[in-house]
Amino acid sequence: MNLSLDTILTNARELVSRLRRDDATADTAVSQAQFVQERILSMKQYGDDLAELNDISAHRPKTAILYNIQKENRLIRQLQKENEELKQLVTEHRSVLEKIMYKYRQDVQRLILMDKEETKAVNLFNASLAQDIQDKSSKIHEMATVMRRAIDIDDTNSASQEERINALLLENRGLKEILAVHENIHRTKQISEPITENDFGSALFWTRNLVYLALGTVVFTAIVTFLAVIYWRTKQQKFAKTKSHSSELPSFSTNSINVKTPRPKEIKLFPIVPKLVQPSSPTFILPSIENNKIIKDIYTTDAYSTADSSSSSAAAKKFRKKNLLER
Repeated sequence: MNLSLDTILTNARELVSRLRRDDATADTAVSQAQFVQERILSMKQYGDDLAELNDISAHRPKTAILYNIQKENRLIRQLQKENEELKQLVTEHRSVLEKIMYKYRQDVQRLILMDKEETKAVNLFNASLAQDIQDKSSKIHEMATVMRRAIDIDDTNSASQEERINALLLENRGLKEILAVHENIHRTKQISEPITENDFGSALFWTRNLVYLALGTVVFTAIVTFLAVIYWRTKQQKFAKTKSHSSELPSFSTNSINVKTPRPKEIKLFPIVPKLVQPSSPTFILPSIENNKIIKDIYTTDAYSTADSSSSSAAAKKFRKKNLLER
């Protein structure tokens, strides 16, 4: 049972080759035995013939006859030896053949048993495979039925699920927005925590400077407006004086002279104290000194422009006042 199929096949092939060789030797031995038997028969016939010849030829000398008989005896002994050797070879050949056939039969029986065991194992394996296939097919059918039911349930509940998903998405968006607002508020609270004493001192310094600058600008604008009012009053007095003289002059039509009288520019008043801290910004927003200088320059340019415009429009105010009186 420990032998494999390959070793068994190789042994069987060797045995077959040996059997063929032994058959060939047996054939040669049989042919030689037949040849010896024929020779024996021929020798018997030869002896009979000699006996007849001796009877016939009794007048021959005995020495020659004895010599011939000795030769024939030698030949017979040789033939007997050869016959014995051939018999021994035949017996050995038969014993070898019996041993070979015995081993061959044992190997064939082993092969038959192996084939039977293999067939049994194959049948068992096929049966187990068939059972597995049946079990898997039944499971597949069950899964198919379950999937069909799930698909039907999904089709029926798809609309409700979509509505629910949309509602959940809306809730999620709202929660995200609330969280974002809460995080922004928390950040602003963290950033707008109590400021240090140095920052507070610097803020007070800048606010004082800004208040002083704003007060200076207000005073400057008040002085400029006061001077402009005084200048306007003097012009009105001059116009009242010239009005009495204008009655003597011939009246001019408004269409004959079209003079563009420039209007005085409006004086823009800025707030005294700007916003230092915005509610949304976490840090102080302090205006720089350069911005205050720019505001001063704007006020001065406005004052000078009003003075120039008033001086240039002095000549045209006479005609304009006449037209106003006529209207």
